[in-house]
Amino acid sequence: MDATRWSRRSIRGLLMAAVLVPALLGASAAAGGVTADQAFDNVWATTDLAVANGTATYSWFWGPEVRAQRFEPYQDSPGGQREVRYYDKSRMEINNPGGDPNNIYYVTNGLLTVELVTGQLKRGDAPSAYEQHEPAQQYVAGDQQNNPGTPRYATFAPYVTAGDNPYRASDRTGQPATEFMSGDGQISSTDNRGVTYARYEPATGHNIASVFWEWFNNPNSGFRPEVGVDWVYVAGLPISEPYWIDSTVGGEVKRVLVQLFERRVLTYTETNNDPYRIEWGNIGQHYQTWSDTSTAPAPCPDSPEGTYLYVADLFNDRIQKFDGEGNFVCEWYGDYDSDGPTARPQAVAVDSQNNVYVNATVRIEKFDRRGRLLARWEGLNVWDIATDSQGNVYMTETESDRIVKYGANGTFITSWGSEGSGVGQFNDPTGIWVDSQDNVYVADRNNHRIQKFDSNGTFIRQWDADGQEADLWGFPDSVAVDDQGYSYVTSLRIYKFDPDGGLVDIFGEVGEVTGTGDITIGANGSIYVIDSVNVQVNRFDTDGNLLGSWGGQGSAQGQFNGPRGIAASTR
Repeated sequence: MDATRWSRRSIRGLLMAAVLVPALLGASAAAGGVTADQAFDNVWATTDLAVANGTATYSWFWGPEVRAQRFEPYQDSPGGQREVRYYDKSRMEINNPGGDPNNIYYVTNGLLTVELVTGQLKRGDAPSAYEQHEPAQQYVAGDQQNNPGTPRYATFAPYVTAGDNPYRASDRTGQPATEFMSGDGQISSTDNRGVTYARYEPATGHNIASVFWEWFNNPNSGFRPEVGVDWVYVAGLPISEPYWIDSTVGGEVKRVLVQLFERRVLTYTETNNDPYRIEWGNIGQHYQTWSDTSTAPAPCPDSPEGTYLYVADLFNDRIQKFDGEGNFVCEWYGDYDSDGPTARPQAVAVDSQNNVYVNATVRIEKFDRRGRLLARWEGLNVWDIATDSQGNVYMTETESDRIVKYGANGTFITSWGSEGSGVGQFNDPTGIWVDSQDNVYVADRNNHRIQKFDSNGTFIRQWDADGQEADLWGFPDSVAVDDQGYSYVTSLRIYKFDPDGGLVDIFGEVGEVTGTGDITIGANGSIYVIDSVNVQVNRFDTDGNLLGSWGGQGSAQGQFNGPRGIAASTR
C-alpha cells in the first residue's frame, strides 16, 4: 500500500503516536490513564511511525490507515464488548480497559490466524465462548481473485497445530525447506532456493524458516524487543511449517514462501526488491471480511414446507425440532455452566419468517430456522413469548404482572398491566399467544381466566371455564388460538372455547392428560401440548382425539428432561 494514502484518522494517529510513544518506553501514564485511541496509537508508533515518516524502509507492520475501529462482542470485557482497531496487516484489541496501559500487552494482537483456519470465532476467554463458523475461504497471500495457486486459510486446517488438530512436525533444523503446497492443499517437493529450517518451536511443533528467523532477529527489521514488541508479540508462535506456493500477486504468478503463525502470516518473495522480500500478509483485511460475513454452520437442515415443532428441552439445555408426526429433525445445544446460548430454555416462539425466539436464562435469544444465533437481548426475566405478523415480540413478566412488547430488533415498544384482578390487571400471567389478527391472549393464571387484548394492550374481553364439566379448571397455564378464533387452554386438561369465550369442549379424562403445559397449533391444524408429567408431547385433532405421542425421560434425540415450551413453524 502506498504510504501517501493516509486517511484523516491515520494522520491524527501518527501525530498522537509521536507524542505518546514514550509511554511504551517506561514513562507513566497520564492521570486517569490513556484512551483506547492513544493506546492503539502507541503500539502502532513502535514500528510503523518510522515507516510513515520515511526513516525506515521495512514493510508496514500494521498499515498506514485505520480500516475500522469499533466494539465487538467479548464476554470477558466490560459490558460484554471490547474495543478493536483494524489495519490491513492485523487487528488491535483491548480486552481489559482497566489494566495497565503502560504494559505492551494492554493492547493485544489477537490469534487471528488460528481463528481463520479453525473457524472458531473467539467471543471470550473460555473455550466454550468460541463461536464455530466455517473456516475462512480467503487466500492466505496474494490477490483475492483469480489466484488458484494459493491455498486458503481453510486449506491449511490439516497442517496446523490449532483447535482440535494436533498436527506437529519433527525437528528439521538445518535441513532445506523444500515443501510445496498447491492451491488445493496437496504437498510435494521443490527447490528450497537457499532457505533452510532455522529454529524448531517445541511448544507448537513447527520449524521456522531461516529467512523469517533471521528477519525476526535483525535490528533493522522494525521489531522493538526493548519495549516488548518482539516477534512473539507481533506474530505469535508458528502453527504451520513454511510452504512454497505459486501465488498470483498483482496479476503475476510468483513463487512465494508462506508460513502461518498464531497471529500473522509471513511471506517471502525472493524476486522482490529488498527490503520487501519479507512482508506481513493482509490478515487484518481477511479477518474483518470473514468475521463480518461468515455464518456459523447450521445445526439444522433447511426443511421443506410443512409442519414442524420446536421444543424447549429445559434441563437438557437444548432446542429439539420435530416434524408434524413427531419424527426428530435436529437439535442445538446451550451450556448452562458457562451461560451459553440456549442454556435452560423455557419458552419458544416462531415468527412469520420462521425465526425462532427462545426464553433462556434471563435473556431472549433469536435464531434463524436452521438454529444459528442471530441476536440476544439480555436482562429479560419472562415466562412465555409470542410474535405477531409484524415480527414484534410479546412476553409475560410474572414478577411484575405485566405484558411487554418489543420490536424484532429488541427495541422496547410498550407494556401494559399491573398486579390485581381488574380488567387489564394480572396475577402471575403465564402463557401468551398472538392470533392472525394480532390480538393478544394471556393466561392470567392466578386470576383463573383468559384475557384478550389488541396489539397495543387495549382490553377486549375475558373468560374462564366456569360451568358444566369445568370442575378441573383452576390455574390456566398456556393458550393457543386457531385460524377460526377457537382458543385452547391448558389447565390440567385442555379446554376449548369459541371466539366469544364460550366453553365448547374439554380434552382428556382425569389421569389421561395429567401434566398439560405449553400448547401450540401446527400448520396441519393439529393441537400439540407438552405433558410434563409423562415427559412427552401429545398431539390432538380439534375435536380432542389423541392422534399420537412421543418423548420419554432421557437425553437421547427425541427424549426430554423437563420439556417446557413448544412452538410450531412451517419450515
